[in-house]
Amino acid sequence: MPDLRIENPTVSERFAAMFAEIGVALPLRESAEDLGAILAADGEEILVVDVESVMDDTDVATIASLIVLAVNTCAGLRAEIRHDA
Repeated sequence: MPDLRIENPTVSERFAAMFAEIGVALPLRESAEDLGAILAADGEEILVVDVESVMDDTDVATIASLIVLAVNTCAGLRAEIRHDA
């Protein structure tokens, strides 16, 4: 996979600022208790993938992970590999 390159860091700064302006603390993370729930850094639930619970759990988990990764990456944050999870 090619490296992600941010050519204009102002874009990431503005993206992160837009979340801050609406009171959403970054980075986002997935809830450990509720499948498909996405939380702000302060623990506030901001999004639920598949609120009707009709999708396969694996698909819900994948979609939530991708949303978290995309938002955090666009905000200029780096993913961290954790070996304790």
